[in-house]
Amino acid sequence: MDGRSLSSWYNSQPFLSKGLNRGNVPHNPGGRHGRTEGDAPPILVTPFGGEVIRKLVLRALNENQRLILRSVNGRHRSLNALLEELSRKEKKPISTLKLNAKILKDLGLIDYGTRDDPKPVRLTEHGFFVLNLLEVDENE
Repeated sequence: MDGRSLSSWYNSQPFLSKGLNRGNVPHNPGGRHGRTEGDAPPILVTPFGGEVIRKLVLRALNENQRLILRSVNGRHRSLNALLEELSRKEKKPISTLKLNAKILKDLGLIDYGTRDDPKPVRLTEHGFFVLNLLEVDENE
């Protein structure tokens, strides 16, 4: 991966822009150094750093989490619909998939509704970024 496409995407994202520095993170303006406790500083992705970030993501997300990320396509009316289909196709326990979907939501990679207010599962901006990193290896 030469990093040009990843770098171009990175430079176009306001939450990852080059103007950010320690203490200037727009999403959490009230915390220490502009962040709330527990938030990591922004990851700087350079043309040479894309491969490193991809390797980190591959180690950080387990097989089930990567499967869920790759399966989110906007066609499922709820999280349960997506996970029931994956459970049948992949022969994985639905409880395992639900736990991993919650982890992905907590990481800010996917979003979905609740039992009382079901919404289609969708990738967040960060989820698209991570999915793009994961798919680079498959396309080479």
